Amino acid sequence: MFLVKNFRLSRGILLGPRFVLAAKNLLQAICIVSIVGAHHSALAGESNAVSFRIQLKGLQFAPNGKLEVEVLNANQLQALQRQAGCRIIFDLSSNDKRINCPSGITYQEVIPEKFTFNVRDLGQSVSVSSRTVRVGEAYAINLIGDSPDNCNTLRAKHSSTALSANIDLTDLPWWQTSIFCAQKNK
Repeated sequence: MFLVKNFRLSRGILLGPRFVLAAKNLLQAICIVSIVGAHHSALAGESNAVSFRIQLKGLQFAPNGKLEVEVLNANQLQALQRQAGCRIIFDLSSNDKRINCPSGITYQEVIPEKFTFNVRDLGQSVSVSSRTVRVGEAYAINLIGDSPDNCNTLRAKHSSTALSANIDLTDLPWWQTSIFCAQKNK
């Protein structure tokens, strides 16, 4: 039990036990509201996730191929921008990788969210829900699919700011790699 007789403020004002108990209850209520408010804010942040619907109408992929969707969030885009001057050097004979960055820049590996789909399961569009992109933040999407020749790839890239929780991407500029592919005799 909480017992208080009297409480004297610094200017000599004497407060009775009822006021002190009322103040204690008020402080407890404020603490509870703050905790509930913080929890609600955290939940609201989770619901701020962004979903993308990407139109595929008219595109031709390899029938048994895959479509990969990569999503980068604002922090990842900033990291890529910061380390744009870094060079990654591969030694093919030893499979070693060496990273050289300008002075003052530390390399940070950026791993996008990846979603992989079988082309045979796709319709006119594909939808992905990002766990890292939030409404109001910058994002980038890379799409990579196997082309009908089973050698080259179809690609599209898009970057913008997420203005809503549901984003429709239509009429993306797709392009195809043009690597010479040796065809096997049938």
